[in-house]
Amino acid sequence: MHIYSINDVCKSFNNGKVEANKNITFSIKRGEIIGFLGPNGAGKSTLVKQMVGLLKPDEGDIHFYDQKINSNPEVLTYFLGYMPQRIGALGDLTASEAIRVTCKLKGLTNEATKVEVKTLMDEFDLNRIDKRPLNKLSGGENRLVAFCIALIANPEILILDEPTDGLDPEVRKIVWNKIMTLNREKNTTIVLVTHNVVEAERVLQRVGLINNGSIRAIGTVGELKDKISNQIKLDLKFNAMEKTNLINLFKDSSIYKVVPLDESHFIIYCDKEYIQSAIKILIENIGLEKFNDFNISTPNLEDVYIQLKKEGIR
Repeated sequence: MHIYSINDVCKSFNNGKVEANKNITFSIKRGEIIGFLGPNGAGKSTLVKQMVGLLKPDEGDIHFYDQKINSNPEVLTYFLGYMPQRIGALGDLTASEAIRVTCKLKGLTNEATKVEVKTLMDEFDLNRIDKRPLNKLSGGENRLVAFCIALIANPEILILDEPTDGLDPEVRKIVWNKIMTLNREKNTTIVLVTHNVVEAERVLQRVGLINNGSIRAIGTVGELKDKISNQIKLDLKFNAMEKTNLINLFKDSSIYKVVPLDESHFIIYCDKEYIQSAIKILIENIGLEKFNDFNISTPNLEDVYIQLKKEGIR
């Protein structure tokens, strides 16, 4: 059963000058974990804001089950937990106060609110930061409180915008484990926006790659990796190297795709049969003495993401 259906959704700003979403169409099954990856400004947050009813599409429809939410966003109130990138109007409240207020807005009784506040404050160790308002907390502490607020009343669907951004490694692990536990034990549908491709690859069941407002590819992690399954990845770091020099070595060939990460760090993608030729070109034209690090591997989801950002994939 599809819990969400997004049909040909378009959204623009500045009188149409900025196209944030272009003809986006996909559906989400109940109980799946789907994530949207893409560079800053790709349109990910604009998309999820429409899915939670904070923005209305300029064109197209969004349905939650059989209810059209474009004109009826309140249908989501009791089913949805949403974690935005910023805490917003709750900034003057402490963590416990923000959880308590949200419980009331969701219609919980006084007793249920009391239980919910204690459970979340204890589970995520928030009592240690409860003397300060949210706008005085660190970015990571704010993200953790926002995550807890999204969990109130065990929503059927969670939409999380950058849930682990700014968290330290230990807390990130706690958040990811909670996400997977909710999905496994309660069949909670999870929609994630994230930049952390490596962590997301271990959690996501399906991935949508967004760039320039459009979904460029969507499928399981395996399906997306299959798009570059015949490729080999050369990860190169140099002691000193001009970016243009390396790019010029391969510029006349469609066989090699060179992706500069910075002035001395490059990735080269090519089909497996051309790997020896690539290495020969590098050694003959640059010399081994200039290599600081050299690694050969098969591409992963992060490489699909990198190619999307730099040149796009098919």
